[in-house]
Amino acid sequence: MSRSINLMSERACARDCWLNCARQWTRILAIVVGVLTLHTAFNWWPVHKQSQQRIAMDSQYEPVRRLKTTNQDLKKRIDESKQLGQLELTLEKRTPTTTLAGLVSQAVAKCHGNVFLENIDYQQQGSDGSATRDSSAKLSLEGIATDPKAVRVFAELLKSSIPNASTEAEQFETIEINQQQMQAFRIDCFF
Repeated sequence: MSRSINLMSERACARDCWLNCARQWTRILAIVVGVLTLHTAFNWWPVHKQSQQRIAMDSQYEPVRRLKTTNQDLKKRIDESKQLGQLELTLEKRTPTTTLAGLVSQAVAKCHGNVFLENIDYQQQGSDGSATRDSSAKLSLEGIATDPKAVRVFAELLKSSIPNASTEAEQFETIEINQQQMQAFRIDCFF
């Protein structure tokens, strides 16, 4: 038998019961949070020590990394210099076509209208061996002249204006243009 009488209203009883449950759950949650905090702190400390050691070791290897990036930059610069040097050497070995065109046009101008060019062919010594006579390039000129003497003069002018050049002049047939006799020719210039 119960010796106590509850004079509280139902509403007050429900509120009291809810407060007791809230207090119990608050205690349980506080204990769980405390246990989890201790567990996390216990596991975090070794991980933190190892990460600090790793950071210290990484800082020791930083000069090596800088040297590696410096070496890579230097290697790139060396490769660029090599390529530029190769390009300069290649360009040095080749006779510029514009210079040849200028020398040929000067020789034509010195002939005072006695030589007319119809075809200019330039061949650089390549894998197919297009240039001959122990040279690296061949310039073939085809055209017409007023007489064979003009062809010989033109060949001599080419030989004197192009350094280390040798010329071979071939005279072909005589043709008539506007009732005037002209000489077709071909000159091969090796240099």
